Amino acid sequence: MRDAQMDASGILRHFHVVTPPVPIEEIALKMGAIVEPAFLSYPGEIDFIGPEKQPRIRYNVTDAEVRQRFTIAHELAHLMLHQLTEQHRDTSFVGNPQEVQANAFAAALLMPFWLLEPVVAQMGPDANSLARLFKVSTRAMEIRLGAMAGHR
Repeated sequence: MRDAQMDASGILRHFHVVTPPVPIEEIALKMGAIVEPAFLSYPGEIDFIGPEKQPRIRYNVTDAEVRQRFTIAHELAHLMLHQLTEQHRDTSFVGNPQEVQANAFAAALLMPFWLLEPVVAQMGPDANSLARLFKVSTRAMEIRLGAMAGHR
């Protein structure tokens, strides 16, 4: 299995991202995906449209912005890591290694350790404040802070 941290860091370096929040929709667009809000009964999906099979990431317009951002990053992970060629909708997260990997990639893309660590050193490990700065959910930030502590 590919290393989500390395893949995400490479993308951020390529697009010269050096401060939070990560412009996830802009990155997805620059990587050739169409990004569209949609009224969905689930967080998001990726499919391929037109004769060129251009990837299209759709996210649930009724979800909170932080959830939408994570969904875009998660679907981008599937595109990058899993060589999808047809529609993909996340239906089962329990015990599914591709879903676990896509979540790890999304977290690494939106909250990379190399960007998070200096901010934590300056602001402290307050998950609420950090979540607002990185435009992620407080729960996602809490998980990432826990992973960062284990990373050191």
